Amino acid sequence: MKKTLQLLLLLVIGFAIHLYYETEKGREHIAQLKSKPASQLTTQEKQELAEHEKIEKDRQTRKIAHEKEEKKRKAEEERKAREYYLANKDEIEREKLKTRMYIACRDIPKLSLKYPKTYEEDNVILEERKLDGRPIYYLYIEFSGTNAFGVRMSQKFQCYRYIDDLKSPITHSFYD
Repeated sequence: MKKTLQLLLLLVIGFAIHLYYETEKGREHIAQLKSKPASQLTTQEKQELAEHEKIEKDRQTRKIAHEKEEKKRKAEEERKAREYYLANKDEIEREKLKTRMYIACRDIPKLSLKYPKTYEEDNVILEERKLDGRPIYYLYIEFSGTNAFGVRMSQKFQCYRYIDDLKSPITHSFYD
């Protein structure tokens, strides 16, 4: 079985090399024909040149058509993405605010410790709530770390931001 697979692999590689050299040979032949003056070409060589030019022309036409199609497809994708953004702008902006708030708040508890390498999160709550009738994005972390004596101490951290106001500050506090 292994020998058969090796033989098949060698045949495939050999066939690929053969195709490559045949293509190169054909290109060299066409280049030689193009370098000759038209008066020295035989009718068969003229036919070969005409066929090659027709093939090249078709290839260029297909390439141009493909590029146009690709541009149309990209423009359509951009248009759809823009429409989606405009239709869901509020939700997208809200998610961006949540992400920014989370990134801003997630390292504060760790950096508040004297020995940040001992930081461990015990409980994390990440949710939307209402505060004074306004929506907030709320992050609550129970964490622990060791002090200078190697004793593990627990603390609680909360952080929130109003979602309906893009310029609202991030509020955070620690408590035991």
